[in-house]
Amino acid sequence: MEPRTPKESRNIQRVAQSGVLLRKGADAPELGQVDRVRQAPRTESSDPKLRVLDNAGQRREKMRKAIILGWSLALVLAAAGVLIGTFVWSTRKAMKRPPDQREAQRQAKEERVKNPSAFKSPLEEEARDIVRRALAAQTEAEVTRWIRTGATPPLEVAKRLAAIQAADGTSVEETWLGSMDANGMLLEGLERVFDSEDRTKNRIAMLTPDAQGIWKMDFAAYARCVEPAWEKLLAEGTPSGVVRVWVERDGYYNGPYADDADWDAYALASQDMGEPLVGYCKRLSPQHRAMVLMRENTQGATARATLAIRRVEGAERRQFEVVSVLAEDWVTSDVPFDLKMEGEEPPPPLP
Repeated sequence: MEPRTPKESRNIQRVAQSGVLLRKGADAPELGQVDRVRQAPRTESSDPKLRVLDNAGQRREKMRKAIILGWSLALVLAAAGVLIGTFVWSTRKAMKRPPDQREAQRQAKEERVKNPSAFKSPLEEEARDIVRRALAAQTEAEVTRWIRTGATPPLEVAKRLAAIQAADGTSVEETWLGSMDANGMLLEGLERVFDSEDRTKNRIAMLTPDAQGIWKMDFAAYARCVEPAWEKLLAEGTPSGVVRVWVERDGYYNGPYADDADWDAYALASQDMGEPLVGYCKRLSPQHRAMVLMRENTQGATARATLAIRRVEGAERRQFEVVSVLAEDWVTSDVPFDLKMEGEEPPPPLP
């Protein structure tokens, strides 16, 4: 260690004598015992100028709090006004509907709720037996007993079912679908899959009870009946028809249906037709509401539907207007499905 100079020694001695201990830069000072210093109580200044400044500060603080409180109340009142206005507007809109329309809307919603059937549904094995007997029926009595024929004569039904089975080939799988709530009817379903040379085909046997509670297979649904036949319907000049098709949303807008603000487009497909059609519904019409409801019931998946369609002037060969949604499946009832949409609220926004 180098010796300190006389000047440095004198400085160190002075510091030591003053009672301050030397420490490194990172060490906290050691203050020892320190008496607590009591703060003198605050008293109002005797100086008038200081009192004026103090009062002005208090007034500014009070004014600031009053402004904050006022804005808070204004925002609360504005929000309450919006809520009350919305409620009043909605109530007036609902009350402006004619009483008969409101009643029709209520009844239509109730119709969509499936009520317990007065007839007991068949068990799976019973349903399979009904389908087997229906497909094997040859006489008029057998057809009448096991098949819901509709407007088709019984012997014609037997003839057409035989031709269908010959064309479809051998059934390789049968899947029990169980109860299906569609079109306000009680239905039980069985899917039959056929192994053909060109591709695998399938058909759905739908059972429904008659007025006496006797369960029968619906012929039109199983045969996917179309009027007129697909070849005639697609021919130029055919004005209208009834089709049983698979339905899903489409985006083709052209010709008389070019404006997608006025029309909603749907692809209409069938295994019995090589190319799909495009069906158009006038937005907010009963047909449009029925199609939207079908998509809701199938959670946006492809749905089955029975539709009445027509060709309009200027439309392309595959373009048709949907003039009636007869059923949300392939089994029709006495009341078209879209008539149940009368008086309904507009459908929700479409994706």
